[in-house]
Amino acid sequence: MNKLHDFRQTFIDKDLTSLSKFYYNCLFFNCHFKDLSGVTLKGCELNCSRIDPDKVSDLLDFTVTLSCKSFNNVLLNELAFDTFLLLLCKTAGNAEKRRKLLEIVGKDRAREILKELETLE
Repeated sequence: MNKLHDFRQTFIDKDLTSLSKFYYNCLFFNCHFKDLSGVTLKGCELNCSRIDPDKVSDLLDFTVTLSCKSFNNVLLNELAFDTFLLLLCKTAGNAEKRRKLLEIVGKDRAREILKELETLE
């Protein structure tokens, strides 16, 4: 478990609407993220932070380490939450679960977000 002094950088209560592109082993506590396009957060802790994009393109090429510390107590706005769910829907297999995710997001909203993802890719 990381201790506060073990982090390379510490950001607390920061409005991080514009970021550099790469962070490794950093603490982001109670921070506000808007545009994460092209940003990599490797081994970072995002506890109590908000991911609040205005548009799908704000999330394109965003890379985050898949761990509990990355997502613990992180607030995703509706767009971020729906986009992450819909990325799972683009996978193969688990057809019944993917169908349920589409129902949760809503067919019209899912169509809109997936169309934007395809356009941006």
